[in-house]
Amino acid sequence: MNIRVWIDLNRDGIFSEPSETMISKNYDSTLDYKGFIVIPSTATPGLTRMRVGVKMSSYGGHTLPTPCALPTDPLGWHGEIEDYDLIITNGVGIENVNQADQKHTLYPNPANDFLEFNSFIPGVIKIYDITGKIISQVQMNQSSLKLDISNLSSGVYFVIDGSNNYYRFIKQ
Repeated sequence: MNIRVWIDLNRDGIFSEPSETMISKNYDSTLDYKGFIVIPSTATPGLTRMRVGVKMSSYGGHTLPTPCALPTDPLGWHGEIEDYDLIITNGVGIENVNQADQKHTLYPNPANDFLEFNSFIPGVIKIYDITGKIISQVQMNQSSLKLDISNLSSGVYFVIDGSNNYYRFIKQ
């Protein structure tokens, strides 16, 4: 499947601006379609329309999903589009994101080359960028793990542990 999520941030009834495409994921053989939606701080609070489209894979000859199903798919539409009401509020800033309990640590934060992650939860930890793209996956078999982040660009990232607790860090 190919998946798209659009939010009509300017409330003009059209989802065509590139900034209104919040999630764009094409076929994934693992069927693991996860992502983050980041509402820009410039978005006007209030009732807003969100559209979610899921469509058969372009690998089978289908066109990619578009918010209004145009151009028409030569093989026919094999999927679904749903609209939802979304209420945008004056939200928390990135500095106020709730992190998991204090039994877990991520330091130093901000970090440059290496990041130490301590957790008592074994399993795969994933690092995501601010757009929801998985940057790295690491198996955590012990309570402490040193992550090499030297290849990351400066910015905000998230670590999600084996219990789906999330932690924010800043790469300088």
